[in-house]
Amino acid sequence: MSILAKSSTLAASVLGLLSLSTVLVAAPSQAAVINGSFESGDFTGWEKIGTAAVDTNAYGVDTTDGYYQASLVTNSKAPAVSIEKFLGLTRGSLSTLGNGVANSGAAIKQTFTASAGDVVSFDWNFLTNEGTPNARNNDFAFFSLTGLTELADTTVSFVDSLSEFREETGYQTTSYTIATAGNYTLGFGVINSGDRKVQSGLLVDNVSSEPVPEPASMLGILAFGALGGKKLLKRRQEKQA
Repeated sequence: MSILAKSSTLAASVLGLLSLSTVLVAAPSQAAVINGSFESGDFTGWEKIGTAAVDTNAYGVDTTDGYYQASLVTNSKAPAVSIEKFLGLTRGSLSTLGNGVANSGAAIKQTFTASAGDVVSFDWNFLTNEGTPNARNNDFAFFSLTGLTELADTTVSFVDSLSEFREETGYQTTSYTIATAGNYTLGFGVINSGDRKVQSGLLVDNVSSEPVPEPASMLGILAFGALGGKKLLKRRQEKQA
């Protein structure tokens, strides 16, 4: 095949790739958690039960994204059974996590649409005034998505806190990959286990649902390489002329 023919073939391939890329970009993923960093200054997009507020770093803990973060505290009269119903959990499920009887607490939730492969991630910080560790009054924080998962309890590692609580875990990041496309409800909560006298809290920030990289991204790379090859063939053609 001549250099001119190769050049024409590459040009046609590039145009084909770019055209396909345009089609793919036109249909992005619908996944979207809104107000994930609570930068509206309130719970827009979220629902809550129990004692929950949106705070700045004046809380005594720096935010991880923007100026705001959600704070949940167990000092409410929202019983565990109401929180389970609020989050769509099985009755009694909060007491099955191994921390004793779940009494009361607080929770927030948001329902969103996700595609298979989307990654849900968030930052969290568990705070407590309980003695640590505390097998009898083992307060805990959790999240719910496709199931119920504990984030922390009084048996994990803590550091001194500058907030209203004595100790905290410090912010940590958790990620979860969606296996099947559909509507999902993401929930966060903190629970008083055992007694109701000593309180614990949960801070949440930087919640997001990110789609998998679009195929167009790879096509763009291939197209760029093809264009580079076309320029190289053109130079060789000019030298031979």
